[in-house]
Amino acid sequence: MPPSRYTKKTHSSLTKIQCKEICVYTSKHPGKSQTEIASFFNIQWAKNMDKSIISKILKKKEEFLAIEDNSVYALSKCSRQVKVPQLNEALRIWVGLSENTLTFSNGWLVHFLKKNGLRHRKLHGESASAPLETLSQEKERLQRILRQYNPDDIYNADEIGLFFRMFPNETLAQELISKTKKVY
Repeated sequence: MPPSRYTKKTHSSLTKIQCKEICVYTSKHPGKSQTEIASFFNIQWAKNMDKSIISKILKKKEEFLAIEDNSVYALSKCSRQVKVPQLNEALRIWVGLSENTLTFSNGWLVHFLKKNGLRHRKLHGESASAPLETLSQEKERLQRILRQYNPDDIYNADEIGLFFRMFPNETLAQELISKTKKVY
């Protein structure tokens, strides 16, 4: 039975090799609709895909068919653009060369951090967010605005628990860092 239009859809993340498998299957079964293909792979992989996901995959069919089955890329689920391709390539080569030759002791990271002057730092408060010169004036202005409302109708939105976009509260740094508010 097809899902009702009120059924919540869940995101089905697929590896590149799974996308390739869908492309190969559609080539071997040209008479099947995208809905039928989605149903087949939903049962096979216990996923919750619909025909729109199949359509998006088939738009990149040539890209997926070109992927080698045993490549590292085949097992990835996303393809983000690399900001510094030279660094990414150097890291890939370094990992490939050192895969069987490098071993690190438990103290390696501690000594590396010490040698480079890096320490684990907590980002405290929002000290760089508010200009202290105008703090008393802004406090009075806020109190004037809030007097117009019933205290039960005032909600402190700064304390809301939206952690999905929350910035880290700690980092590795050489000196103390003041945390600033980020505006979206």
